[in-house]
Amino acid sequence: KVNILSADNDFYLAEIGEPASLRVALGPRGAGNADGNYWQDGAAGNGYRVWISKAAKTKGTAKLQADAAAKEKAKKEEAATAKAHAEEAAAAKSRSAAEAAAHKAEEVRKLEEFRKEE
Repeated sequence: KVNILSADNDFYLAEIGEPASLRVALGPRGAGNADGNYWQDGAAGNGYRVWISKAAKTKGTAKLQADAAAKEKAKKEEAATAKAHAEEAAAAKSRSAAEAAAHKAEEVRKLEEFRKEE
């Protein structure tokens, strides 16, 4: 939603969003100061000025923090999965080595039995 507050030949002022989250002033005429309880200064330059609602900025900051937390959680889960796979591979290798040793021991036992029988 765009709410046009003023549209003169040298000044344009509008609020954007429902509830308003952005306020834009365009033109050479000064825009004055917006309500400091609701708005905080955004970008400004030659012939324009922008304000951002404090609620929208807080919501945006909260979203950024939530996104960062989600990325960190995914990173930790990925690390935990990689660790589990590495441990599983090591255990499998250890089992294979143990099985090979048991097989070798069985071959030696059979060879010793064969020699005793000769």
